[in-house]
Amino acid sequence: MKKRIRLFSHTDLDGVVPNVLVKLAHKNDFVYITNTDYQFINEQILNFVSSGEIKDYNIIYITDISITAETAVILDQACIDYNISIHLFDHHKTAEHLNQYSWAFVSEGIEEFKYTGTWLFFEYLNKKYKLNDSARLLSEMTRQYDSWEWKYKYNDEMPRLLNDLFVIYGAADFVKKMICRVEHNHDLIQFYDRGVLKIEKNRIARYVKKKYKTLRKFDYNEYKVGLLYAEQHYSDLTLELSKEFPDVDILIIVNISEGGVSYRSINKNIDVSKIAQNFGGGGHAETAGSPLNKGFKQLLFEKKLL
Repeated sequence: MKKRIRLFSHTDLDGVVPNVLVKLAHKNDFVYITNTDYQFINEQILNFVSSGEIKDYNIIYITDISITAETAVILDQACIDYNISIHLFDHHKTAEHLNQYSWAFVSEGIEEFKYTGTWLFFEYLNKKYKLNDSARLLSEMTRQYDSWEWKYKYNDEMPRLLNDLFVIYGAADFVKKMICRVEHNHDLIQFYDRGVLKIEKNRIARYVKKKYKTLRKFDYNEYKVGLLYAEQHYSDLTLELSKEFPDVDILIIVNISEGGVSYRSINKNIDVSKIAQNFGGGGHAETAGSPLNKGFKQLLFEKKLL
């Protein structure tokens, strides 16, 4: 009998590659996927439980995104009541409180090998369903991109190009292409992608140049903060701005359209996840995020940036 599988995951590369992995591992089952952001995940999980929809599924996966302690209590009890298997894989240290549950595995890894949601999910699925070498490579490239090891450890542009393809094609088409390529052990980045990537590289460069000219600086506690309004290419903006503005400790990128805030540590000694927590978010020491809530808007108002 076919199982019914539900995946909740994030919306970036590390959140969308699990879409590929779950469809490969459960190719003979019914798979339903929700990609969402931090400000919506708890409401969506609670609606999933309260509506009774949860009863329709055999396995629930949550990857690269986490839930509050209150939501976890409700979800845990529902899975016990309905005898549902649940597995959560995340790498954000602000979610480590979930490790009290047998179904959650939250770890940043070690300095020599940083975990990501995709990598943790791959390791679990590979042990259980034996994925192929292309699935491993896709997961490793995603891990290197999300952890920045592609730049600071390996100096390998391929993970960066993989993310560019994700941005170019969009989540749905990217997933379809990667499922086909992984299943047939084809190159993940193919010849005809190169022309598209060249055009995208030039477009990104123009976007970054335009945006970094709008940087606004202000002091937050003892830190010098640079603030931008942008909708995409956060990593490229961070790289360029760290060169252009060496006096900036933290880069904050506000995405008005999606209602989110991204925090990037330029000074590696600063843990931006602690700042994100002040505004209802979380993440890593180097990168973190929060919703664009009243508290953050009040900060912008006080700094005359809104």
